[in-house]
Amino acid sequence: MKHTKIKLSTVKLPFLFFALLLGYSCQKESTEATAELTIVNTKNQAVSGATVVLSLDGTNLSSTAKPIADSLKISDAAGMVKYQYNYNVIYTATASKIITDSLGSDTIKGIARIKFEEGKTTKETIVLQ
Repeated sequence: MKHTKIKLSTVKLPFLFFALLLGYSCQKESTEATAELTIVNTKNQAVSGATVVLSLDGTNLSSTAKPIADSLKISDAAGMVKYQYNYNVIYTATASKIITDSLGSDTIKGIARIKFEEGKTTKETIVLQ
């Protein structure tokens, strides 16, 4: 009777391939809705440190808009903020920044309607004026 030796590496390779294939095929597509907002000034320069808030209504910059819980974000050095939700919805994004110089201070603002769609990334630019 002849004995056949099977190397451990011979068994590991097909098992590893099968495990990777199974893991890849079981991954679900992302249903997360993402919005990437870029905040710029009238010269199209990125504005860092701008406050961005999402609200359910208030298509103007009035104080009657109802902010979404935990929606306040501050733009980074590239003027970017990113929001993620797990459902389709349309929000109003209001961005603002207080500018202070030797003449005093002023607030510049901008607004945009943001449509979140499952599995998609919406990119929008908000111009502060």
